[in-house]
Parts: sequence; structure tokens; C-alpha cells
Amino acid sequence: GSAMIQVIMEENSCTTAIDTSQVADILDYSYFALLIAILVLIIISTAYEYKKKNS
Repeated sequence: GSAMIQVIMEENSCTTAIDTSQVADILDYSYFALLIAILVLIIISTAYEYKKKNS
């Protein structure tokens, strides 16, 4: 998980049942998944354009 998120959570000192490291890991994972999704979309769109040009 990212340390910055953990620091922010600790500074707010919100006493919740959710572990701060768990929240940070979830946010890191969703950000990583988003990056992969964007990359896949770019690859698909460029491949589609390339195919269209060559047909």
C-alpha cells in the first residue's frame, strides 16, 4: 500500500473498523487495475485503426 494514504488516515485519526493498510492496498489495486484497463483500451483502439487503414 502507499504510505501517503496511511499517513493521511493516521493524521485524521479516524477510529474505524477498517485497517488503514487494507484501505491503502485496495486503493493501490484499483489504481493499478485502472491503468491496465486504459492500456488495453489504447491497444485495442490502435489495432482497430491499423486494421481499418490496411483493409
